[in-house]
Amino acid sequence: MASYTIGFVANNAVHKLRLDKLRSGHPFLIYSKELPSRHAYLEFPEGKIVLVTLKEGEQDFTVIRELSKEENTSIRNSLHLELVTK
Repeated sequence: MASYTIGFVANNAVHKLRLDKLRSGHPFLIYSKELPSRHAYLEFPEGKIVLVTLKEGEQDFTVIRELSKEENTSIRNSLHLELVTK
């Protein structure tokens, strides 16, 4: 039961951080187990999501490509990400 509670609290904290960042006009980096090592999604306040690769040992990243509308919807559904409006 304790691990469920910790996971629930952690998920809620990440959810709140995502909302706060997007609503304040900043992008939010989303890690997914489905992506290769050092890859992530970068979600922007206007709803665009891009696939990025992170440079080893740094916080810099390189944009690989913007997700198509269909990919964007699929990722949002699979990760339970609602579109955020200000």
